[in-house]
Amino acid sequence: MDTALKLDTLSPLGNLKHLELLHITNLKVADESLAFVEHLRSLKELQVSNQFPTEEYAALKAKCGDVKCTHFAPYIYSGLKCSNCGSGQAMVIGKRKPFVCPDCNPKKLEKYQSQFENMVENAT
Repeated sequence: MDTALKLDTLSPLGNLKHLELLHITNLKVADESLAFVEHLRSLKELQVSNQFPTEEYAALKAKCGDVKCTHFAPYIYSGLKCSNCGSGQAMVIGKRKPFVCPDCNPKKLEKYQSQFENMVENAT
């Protein structure tokens, strides 16, 4: 059973000019956009699940770099262990992105890092 709240957009949240903390989880957003966040001038911290396209996180990193958000990075380390070597896996940021072992697949992780950095650069 799917219990996620389904919404067309989160853009009306962009009107909450004094919002300092925003936590977004268990939502399905049809437009898959986080662009409204750049209008939240008082925002200090964004907590969001890995359900939006990588481009959305990269654009926000470029435009809202002062906002604390773990997803403003190419990947984050998860608690999952690699089935081959037992090292902690990295969760690549973005919808439908894989978990990658940095020890078994360093080149793959570097590729995702380079792509993310290019997206950030192109978003400015």
